[in-house]
Amino acid sequence: MCAGAKKNQINFSISSAELSDFYLETRKNSLDICHNLQTEDYSIQSMPDVSPPKWHLAHTTWFFENFILKLQNSYTPFHPQYEYLFNSYYKGVGKHQPREKRGLLSRPSLTEVQAYREHVDAILLQLLKDTGFIKVFYPLIILGLNHEEQHQELLLMDILHIFFSNPLKPAYQTLPKLKDLEQNNKKGIQDIHWIEYPGGLVQVGANEETFHFDNEGPQHSVFLQPYRLAHR
Repeated sequence: MCAGAKKNQINFSISSAELSDFYLETRKNSLDICHNLQTEDYSIQSMPDVSPPKWHLAHTTWFFENFILKLQNSYTPFHPQYEYLFNSYYKGVGKHQPREKRGLLSRPSLTEVQAYREHVDAILLQLLKDTGFIKVFYPLIILGLNHEEQHQELLLMDILHIFFSNPLKPAYQTLPKLKDLEQNNKKGIQDIHWIEYPGGLVQVGANEETFHFDNEGPQHSVFLQPYRLAHR
């Protein structure tokens, strides 16, 4: 757990239902990013700094299994070797698959990784109905969800590099054609305009009332020159 999570855990306060919704939404967003992928896309590692999409989906699941579910007396790990395959740099947990060799993992299959996610989700959502469980593991759950949101940024970046590296230049998504954009503009979509901001002395960084990683604080003052932003 990072220092920021420990420091702010007292201030975390949402209901069991809200926490379950946050969990479901975050987990679904990872799958939505992969919505347009084909099965073959999930195992590609286009450079050492890129991880296969399948690995991201498994690693974010491994976090919840390893740091929360394994602490439950009745829990049996989904697969005994996943701790090695899907650990990243958590040296205290143990050895892990070298980062540059994540693309060699044709197995487990995508279907098995999806089953892994469903398995962990089902158990964790059941535990989230227990207020006693939430009281103990709330900081780790919130940390795990923010950890998955970080991986969603990486996941999208890695998919784009995987597609960029393919001579066929596959598209991640279909963009609207120029004539369609022009037609929409005729229907009343506003032309871009700029919103002026005076700048001055402003607060930057996270406050103590919301989750943040330790490198996002402390909140402090900085001086900004006047600036403007597009309205869309």
